[in-house]
Amino acid sequence: MQPKKTGKPGVGSFTLMALIVSAMCGGGIYDLPQNMAIKGGLIAQIIAWAVATLIIGCLVTTFMLLSEKEPQFTNGLYQYAEAGFGNFAAFLVSWSYWICQAFDVAGYSILLMTILSSFWP
Repeated sequence: MQPKKTGKPGVGSFTLMALIVSAMCGGGIYDLPQNMAIKGGLIAQIIAWAVATLIIGCLVTTFMLLSEKEPQFTNGLYQYAEAGFGNFAAFLVSWSYWICQAFDVAGYSILLMTILSSFWP
């Protein structure tokens, strides 16, 4: 499957699908709590995947539309928040994103050690 060359920068359908799949199949899929999966059952798991697909799809579509509407914005969340809500809101968005990333690194580190301890106890 060859992506179309349109001459303008942007996010194509294949890239959007890759973002959705990688967001859903990130580290969390390998660290699902077993008792939740057992107690929830198959229907609950399918519903959870459907809801996650819908939410991530909406988020990716939002960023796709924003990048098409304002292609000069190259600083991500900060610049979108600054244009829409001002400097203070942009600061809060950036700070919140940074804090979330710090917790993500901690979570992935714990996940990595859990996986490696299966191979080397």
